[in-house]
Amino acid sequence: MIFSIASLAAAGIGLPSQAAAQGVEFYFGDQPPAYDYREYRPAPRPRYEDREMAYEGCSPRRALRTARRMGISDAQIAREGRRRVMVDGYDYETQENVRLVFANAPGCPLIDRY
Repeated sequence: MIFSIASLAAAGIGLPSQAAAQGVEFYFGDQPPAYDYREYRPAPRPRYEDREMAYEGCSPRRALRTARRMGISDAQIAREGRRRVMVDGYDYETQENVRLVFANAPGCPLIDRY
């Protein structure tokens, strides 16, 4: 039984496979039809100003995510302003409460930690 299954598997590997056809084309007349390849190009990406998600600052959600990646547990927004986002939490390494201040700029750069 094992020998017959192994021989069937070996025979299946040795069989040639058929090539996948790209398509079927019929030509009537002397020349093939001319294709307009411009219709197959993908649409251009929208400009940055036109996108809906063009917010460039540091959102409170991103500030919390960055604080958690820095090892701050129980992180929560303390204050949110036009120029900065403050996050309070607890740092288990130093065993103390901390406040992180992030700039309201792309990438949420850390301004201060106290």
